[in-house]
Amino acid sequence: MVSFKVDEYKITQGLGFNRGATRFDTYIECLGGEGESLTVLFADNSTKDSQSFSDTRTKRGTICVSADQFDWYVDLLRNEKPIYAFLDGDNSSRNGLRTHPEENGPPEIPELRSWLAMHPQVRNAMRWDDSFTGDNEFSWTPYDDWPERRKKDLDRAFDLAIRRKSIPLTDPPPNAVSQSDNDTQRTVLELAHASRLYLAHLAHSLAVEIMGWVNWSVTTYPADQLSVLFDGRSLFHWSRDHRHHEIYIFPHGTSVPSPPDISYAFLKNNSIVSDDHFSTIIRLLEWGRSNLQHFSNGYTVQNMEDHWQYRGHAPVSRVIAGTVYAPEAEGKKNYTAGCHGTVGFLSGVLRTVNIPVKNLRVDIHALPFFPSIEKYLSHGDDIYTNFARSKPHIPLEEALVGQSTFDAWYGQNVPETKRARNVGRRNSEIAVKYLPHWLLYLRCDDVNAGRSPGNSRVFVKQTGTALSSAELSEHFSLAELREMKLWERMDEKIRQMGGCEKIRWPQ
Repeated sequence: MVSFKVDEYKITQGLGFNRGATRFDTYIECLGGEGESLTVLFADNSTKDSQSFSDTRTKRGTICVSADQFDWYVDLLRNEKPIYAFLDGDNSSRNGLRTHPEENGPPEIPELRSWLAMHPQVRNAMRWDDSFTGDNEFSWTPYDDWPERRKKDLDRAFDLAIRRKSIPLTDPPPNAVSQSDNDTQRTVLELAHASRLYLAHLAHSLAVEIMGWVNWSVTTYPADQLSVLFDGRSLFHWSRDHRHHEIYIFPHGTSVPSPPDISYAFLKNNSIVSDDHFSTIIRLLEWGRSNLQHFSNGYTVQNMEDHWQYRGHAPVSRVIAGTVYAPEAEGKKNYTAGCHGTVGFLSGVLRTVNIPVKNLRVDIHALPFFPSIEKYLSHGDDIYTNFARSKPHIPLEEALVGQSTFDAWYGQNVPETKRARNVGRRNSEIAVKYLPHWLLYLRCDDVNAGRSPGNSRVFVKQTGTALSSAELSEHFSLAELREMKLWERMDEKIRQMGGCEKIRWPQ
């Protein structure tokens, strides 16, 4: 086996390439920098096996593949860098292209059912069906028990997914429930729309894994994490009220998943996908800090429509693209439906690179849990608060908390009132540590107004004014903050910056 890096490629259609007695009208020449070449010939299945050859000395060869794989090869060459060509002197049918330089043979276009047969832990996590049990209950059936037509639907969806395409979807899908403007919105999808959305995401996740588009593998995941990615209940619950599939605020969040190719392209185009789960998650949180805007008012049908032009949960594709809030019409912003919408957004986009996110409830709030790195945010809103956005930026790596901290703040033995008060606590802790400009701005306002620390905007909520408060009293006592010398440290930093006249907000 020899290999070379593909520096350029040429696509030819209609001019013809002769290989023995066979003429190929469509082929792609993959060229190296020192005269190497691998020509990919596209033909029907009757000719493909006998038309490959390899010369490992000159590093020149061909491979003949099915004509229906043309789009996949074009997409690979256009969108992935670097690409390596492999030539096998012993078995030229194993010639091919891949995105890694390892000399262990390139993967062929995979046969999905064979792969699933070899990975029962993934296969067993795949649950869906279009059938119903007694009392019109929906049956969450494992893949092995799916009808053949359903398996063929997945085969076709997978064939599109490996070419970075999706089966046709309506985005956002129609909301099947009729609601008045002032109702608290619900998002319910008819079976056809829910089924296709699940199928598209399932096929995409399998393509990400099998085609090696990321540096990690779901074959190492425990069962609970596989369920987040492959079980239909991670997207919908069956609603007895409406006899359709509903996206519940818990565990799904208040976001409607986009077609997977849209969310995947968003991650790739913004350079969010990294070498590991942790770095990828941090990059997405950084994008959220820079772009996401907490929506105004509440979860009424009219307010959701005013923000996302959809009478239901916030569609992930519209959060990504940005929308105009109708009452203000100030231009497009990336509105998110509060902590519940943000957790749904994080889950909806990270699932397209096979990173699971769980939605946890504390009091009335939502917290994202990233089980593959065993980290939590103390509140779904943590990434775009005034603390998070103020300079110097809080390192978002430090915004994540581990299991021991989560248990101390939200564990079963913690009183409910204390659990509720600990929502967002990590944001406050890091603000006290780094003294961001917003906190200093509030301190200057307190000094100008003659407020004592115990009555300050830094410490307690103020009413009747446009300027918000830090409300550190939610997470610290006055004595604790005095012991940390918070006010002395703020005053010293203000002095070092040149006084209150040098501190502006927002900045």
